[in-house]
Amino acid sequence: MSFPLIVVPPSDRVGISFREISVDETNLSAYTFSSQDLGPADATRHIVIGAAWRRNSISPTLTGITVGGVSCTIADGSKLDGTISGCALGIVAVPTGTTGDVVITLSNTCSGCGISVWALTNLDSATPVGTSEASSTTTDLALPALSTEAQGVALFVAVSEDNNLTFTWVNPTKDFQSVIESGGGTTFSGANMQTDGTNVSENVQSTGSSVKYAVAASWR
Repeated sequence: MSFPLIVVPPSDRVGISFREISVDETNLSAYTFSSQDLGPADATRHIVIGAAWRRNSISPTLTGITVGGVSCTIADGSKLDGTISGCALGIVAVPTGTTGDVVITLSNTCSGCGISVWALTNLDSATPVGTSEASSTTTDLALPALSTEAQGVALFVAVSEDNNLTFTWVNPTKDFQSVIESGGGTTFSGANMQTDGTNVSENVQSTGSSVKYAVAASWR
């Protein structure tokens, strides 16, 4: 007796891998994070950088993110330049190599900067399905509903002007938390989740009521 061969097609879901976080607490306007882990090379790979920073004396704005010398796209709605701190998400196609330098450029000198690195594979487009941003001075930080698509992913980053608090993410999986400027006090955190096409209303919670900012983006 013979049986038909059943071929299972590969998953169409976007692949996601959190690679690492790096922090530099020196006073700079351009931060170079050398030889960051980008994960295995893949013809469909995109790298997403989460960035957060704290000012020195003059409020800065983020002017660019590069990976291996190639500029990231920072979509509307995925960057917040706060008075003291700020955060952003940037994406770029990087199909080759397993490591690369990440450079964060700001308009004025900061007293600390941190980055997170995620690798995404099998994207339909590097243009986000949706973006969301919010600020708060209470313990909760409610992001407006983030549009998503089935088989996609969403990434989140948050920063607080307090180095003694803990972020708790409700919907996504927390990938990291780190202090990026211990003198003035700044905490940086990030999270990811796979999406099913329903809107995501994330209310990231914290143990402190200092000023905080968060941004999110989803892709398919």
